[in-house]
Amino acid sequence: SRRLQSSSSTLCALPRTASGSMVGRRERRAAALLASALLASPATASDICSPGHRDEGSCLVDGSGCSGDAVELLPYEMNFSSWDNQTQKSSLAGRITSYAIAGQKDTWEMYLHGPHLHMKERKDEEALPPVYVFATFMNKIFRFDNFSRPSRAANGSPLPLKATQKVVGHALAPSTGYILEDDHDQSDLPPRGMLVAEGQPFWVSNLDPPKEV
Repeated sequence: SRRLQSSSSTLCALPRTASGSMVGRRERRAAALLASALLASPATASDICSPGHRDEGSCLVDGSGCSGDAVELLPYEMNFSSWDNQTQKSSLAGRITSYAIAGQKDTWEMYLHGPHLHMKERKDEEALPPVYVFATFMNKIFRFDNFSRPSRAANGSPLPLKATQKVVGHALAPSTGYILEDDHDQSDLPPRGMLVAEGQPFWVSNLDPPKEV
């Protein structure tokens, strides 16, 4: 992993490979320790810019190297309306099924940026592609993959989606990411890496409570 810094934000580069050369590893460790000391952050050096930790399964950014956790996304039906320009009124036009999963204290709490759908890994038009999301409060990057297909019970009610949840990276206050592709001519390759935009840790930004939030 590599980390570039400006006055207000940083950029974390997560490669797909598990490790680089010995020199590269020494450079990364030194840079991480230095940045950690300068920030005086309670986060560990491995939170600054790294793939999934060993106790999380050691997932790489493409989702390989770990099994992840089996999760369910619960269905929630939402109304959508159409707008009539002549009457200046909206009317119910139908319903669409959405799916949601709640954050926990050890995942993303209530604050999640993204998502990024990796369409190149989509198997067919009815399959759901892997999704990357960014847990800004928790310094984590998640990938959801192996989605089941949307289905309904005999009474017509939508059934939960099954998926695999993986921690594939760590960054300080990650806000968004850009997926680096391996080969633009092939549609089924996993990502080669990811550039992640980091913000200041929130405890640093909140210097004058309660005036600042």
